[in-house]
Amino acid sequence: MATPAEGPFAYLSSGTWSLLGTELDHPVVDARALEWNFTNEGGLDNTYRLLKNITGLWLVEGCRRVWERDGSWPGYDAMLAQALAARPFLAFVDPNDARFINPADMPAAVAAFCRDTGQAPPATQAEIMRVVLESLAFTYRYVLERAAALSGHDFPGLHVVGGGTQNTLLQQFTADAIVRPVWAGPTEATAIGNVLGQLLAARRINTRQEGRDLVRASFPITTF
Repeated sequence: MATPAEGPFAYLSSGTWSLLGTELDHPVVDARALEWNFTNEGGLDNTYRLLKNITGLWLVEGCRRVWERDGSWPGYDAMLAQALAARPFLAFVDPNDARFINPADMPAAVAAFCRDTGQAPPATQAEIMRVVLESLAFTYRYVLERAAALSGHDFPGLHVVGGGTQNTLLQQFTADAIVRPVWAGPTEATAIGNVLGQLLAARRINTRQEGRDLVRASFPITTF
């Protein structure tokens, strides 16, 4: 509801979990949706949110917790700067692999996934972080392509909302991976969408699009 979009759009609610999909006026319940593990969530105003759940910044936070415990966490800004300078495309991890659900040591889980899949594991914090962020970005492309196939829409870009918009390196990696713009914001999409839902129910606004126009006019949106 808080996605500042016009027309058919793809959105990514980015936080601990990533929810990527689109908004439709009908559910998609064909064999591909089942095979690709998409869900049809009931939305406001008789809509359906065709989306897939992806493990999101949980992987980043898992690494941060381990590095904070051992006193080596440099802070988010420094970590992202180091990741940007690290060698790209060392390895790919599947964010939805079961080993990442709640490991005692997330960096060790990332390295183990790489070894078990015949890839050289990242050796430094910066390399681990880059592998995680690149893997998320490539997974977003993978899911976006399937959302387009299921919905029949060719999306011009991806709207990203939620706290994950603050990770600017991930937004740029995502734009690079999908070869289309990423529009990031608003950050507090949950609260804003809640308010818009109430305004719609109270007839203070008449349509979802009117609410989205308000969001676009009221909050900064960053294009990557």
